[in-house]
This record gives sequence, C-alpha cells and structure tokens, in this order.
Amino acid sequence: AIALDNLRDLASEQFVQMAPGLFASDWNDAYDSSRILLPDLVHRVAGQHPVVMIPTRGRMLLSASHSREDLLTLVSYAQSAIETEGRRVSTLMYEYVDGKAVPYVPLDEEVARKLADLRRMALQEDYAEQKQLLDQGFEQQGTDIFVATYMLVKGDDERIFSVSTWTAGVDALLPETDRIVLGYLDEPGREGRRWNVAWADLVAAAGHLMVRQEGYQLPRWRVRAFPEI
Repeated sequence: AIALDNLRDLASEQFVQMAPGLFASDWNDAYDSSRILLPDLVHRVAGQHPVVMIPTRGRMLLSASHSREDLLTLVSYAQSAIETEGRRVSTLMYEYVDGKAVPYVPLDEEVARKLADLRRMALQEDYAEQKQLLDQGFEQQGTDIFVATYMLVKGDDERIFSVSTWTAGVDALLPETDRIVLGYLDEPGREGRRWNVAWADLVAAAGHLMVRQEGYQLPRWRVRAFPEI
C-alpha cells in the first residue's frame, strides 16, 4: 500500500498520444510498467474500458478502444518498444476487472494471431538464453545432452509458427513448440527421412517417450527413445 501511494504521488499524467485513442507513457523513470497497478490513472487517460500493454519496463501502452485497427497498432507499438528498448516485461494485453489488471484475450482473430506471434518472438529469445545456460552447465558437468533450439518459421500463408527437431538416437531436451520435425541421421535405409507434426499430435502419439523436466521456467521435455515410425 505504501509503495502504491508513493507511485501515485509520482504519477502526474505523462502520456504521449501516438494516434487517436492510443497513448504511450513518457515518464522514463523505470516505473512506467508498474503504473498498470494504478487503474485510476489509466482510466483518466484512456477511458473506462482501456486495453493496456506493458511491453517493457519503461513503457506502458493504452488503447481507448477495442477495435481491430487500434489493437493491431497497439501490438505494433509493443513490438517496436521491445525491439528498441529491451527490458521486456510482458507480451500480454490487459484489461481492468474490479479495479485489477487481468489478461485480456482479443476476440478478433487477426489481433489474437499478431499477439501470439509477439509471444513467440519473446519465447525465441528466452529459449535461446535458456539453451545457452543449459549448454554451459552440461559442458561443465561432462553430460552429453542435446538442447534443441526453439526456431521460428514463416509458412506459405505468411503466418509464424515455432518448430524444433527430434532426431533418432539423440538424448535431447525439446522446447515446447507449435510443431516438431522428427527424423533420422545415420540409420541405414532411413537417412534423410523427416516428419513434420503438430505438438498436440506428437504428445498424443509419443507422449510416453517424453519426460517433462522439473524446475525449468520454460518447459523442456527429455527424449531418449525414438518413436516407431
């Protein structure tokens, strides 16, 4: 309560209007994202039903409307802030329910897809950092485990999806991705064979071969035996 009072004392409205109904915080004091805890401040700027994003520590973004155009622009601003400012906080949208900020799920399919793409981009960065730490740790321990990469691919329809690889005969840690490419390396008669499957289908068919690792902030699944294909 004391912290919120102190934050409120600092919170004279400092927003820049980016477009009609769209606002970006401009305190630049490293507490911009924390001001999502002050609904009265947000309502004064963007009305009673705003959509809020806090992409970075130094930026809070507001949309006064829920229209497709405004929310797509909001996501675009959020992506730009993440790319230029760093110190990412969240790729979610928020709304206020009973005075508390809760995740907002856009009903528009295009907005939901763009928001999901932004989350995939953030996950790619996070998984890359996790992979680096795990690789370093396993090397120091002398443990031979392949830490698979979380990759992003653009499909024929221009949509982004995440993918990783599961190779026969390799003790590996798989990230949780939209799709998994399964294949063989050196097995006679099977070289170069590949299968591209959705994550849900993979778990349904080969979940008994996948062990989720405890204590990982980002989910990883250890695989040792390869499914019969």
